[in-house]
Amino acid sequence: KIFPPMDARGGLGRVFVVGGLGRQGRGVIDALLSMYPDIHVYTSTRSCQPGEPSPLATPDSAPTHDRLSIEHDFDAEQKSVEEIARLLSEHNVQAMFLNLDFWALGKDREVALGRKWIDAAMMTTSPTTSNTTGTAAVTTATTTPLSMSDDGKETVPTSSSGGVRWIVYSGLERCNELSNGRLPFDAFDSKADVADYLRSKTKDYAIVKFSTYFENFLNGHTRLKAQRVDGDNNRYIVPFRFPTSGGGITFVPVHDAGRAIARVLMCDPCVFHTGSGGEPPTDGISFYRGREFGLGSEHLTVPELARVFEDAMNNHRSSTQDCDHPVAASDEPAAAVVVQTTSDELAAETAPPPGRNMWIVKHEFEPLFRQYVNDSQLLLPDMMRLRDWFVVNRNKFLSEFQQQQC
Repeated sequence: KIFPPMDARGGLGRVFVVGGLGRQGRGVIDALLSMYPDIHVYTSTRSCQPGEPSPLATPDSAPTHDRLSIEHDFDAEQKSVEEIARLLSEHNVQAMFLNLDFWALGKDREVALGRKWIDAAMMTTSPTTSNTTGTAAVTTATTTPLSMSDDGKETVPTSSSGGVRWIVYSGLERCNELSNGRLPFDAFDSKADVADYLRSKTKDYAIVKFSTYFENFLNGHTRLKAQRVDGDNNRYIVPFRFPTSGGGITFVPVHDAGRAIARVLMCDPCVFHTGSGGEPPTDGISFYRGREFGLGSEHLTVPELARVFEDAMNNHRSSTQDCDHPVAASDEPAAAVVVQTTSDELAAETAPPPGRNMWIVKHEFEPLFRQYVNDSQLLLPDMMRLRDWFVVNRNKFLSEFQQQQC
C-alpha cells in the first residue's frame, strides 16, 4: 500500500481522537495507526459514573500501541475550555476527530461538549513556551488559519507549526430542518447543531455522516431475532421487519468507515479525482476543506437484505477480493445450519418512538442517504460489502440465535 508523504497531507502528523475508545473512535484509531506509519495518535477516557456499565476506559482494557497515547480519567465535561486546550497543546495536536455519544449525553450536553472541544481547538498554540508550573502555555492567540496565508493565498502548513488546524466532525443530517419542523429527532439534530457551530468558527473542517452500522444487526436497533423451526434444531427463520415504507436503508461497516475517516482526517490525496477525469489535486486539503461525506457501503431494500443474509448464512463463502480486510469462510459445513428469511416492509409511521421520525426522514429523503454510497466509493473504493460482513460474523449470529431460543 502506498501512503502519501506528510507534506502532501498538509503536514498533519499528530492527531487527537475525541471519543477514541467508542465504536467509531476505535475504528478511526485502528485505521490511522495501520494506514499512516508517520503519525502519532492521542485520545482520552473518562472515569465511570455510578451505575454506568464498565467502559473501555481503564488502562487495563484500553488498546496499546507505540504510536498511541491515552490520557486516562480526563472528563472533558468537567474541564474548562482552557484545560482542554492545554491538553491539545501539550501534545502539539494538529488534527482532531470529534465524535460524541448522544445516547450517553443527550442533546443539551452533547451540543455543549461539542462546542467546548471546538473552542479549545481554536485556542491552541504550539507548546514552545511554558508557565511557572512547567505546563504548556495556552493563550487565545491562534496560528494563521490553514485556509489563508497573510497575503490571502492558500497555504499548506508544515508539521512544525502549532495548533489544531484541521477538524473532522462526525455529524448527522438535520431531521428538523429537512422536514420543515415536522420531524425533529434529537439524536440527529444535536449533531447538526454542533456542525453549525463548527462552520461558524473555521473553514478548516470536514464533516462525515454515518449511515446505519452493519454491527447493529447484532446489537443495535436493527438487531436480528430468529425463530427455530419446530422439531429442527438446525433450522432458523429470521424475519426482516423494518419500517422502511418500501424504501431502502443505507448501511456501513464501522471498521471501513474508520478507514474512510482516516483518509479525510489525514487529508489523503491518493485516491481522489476531480469527478471529470482530471488530475488529482496537488494536496488533499484543497479537496477536503468544507466538504461533507456520507458513509455508506450499500443501500438495500428489506427483501434485498433478507436475500443477502440468507445467502451468506447458507453459502458462506466470501466475495471480497484483494482488499484490506480479508474475509475467512467458516469451517462449519454449509448444511449444518439452514437459515430462511422473511421480509416485511412496514410503514415508517409504525416505528416506535424515539426513532419514528428518523425512519420517516430516511424514507422521505431516501436519495440523500443513497448518495452516501457514492461518497464512500470516492473515499474507499474497496469498502466491505454487507454479504461479506455477514459471512465473517456468521458464527456470532448462530450463537446469538441459539441463545434467543433459551
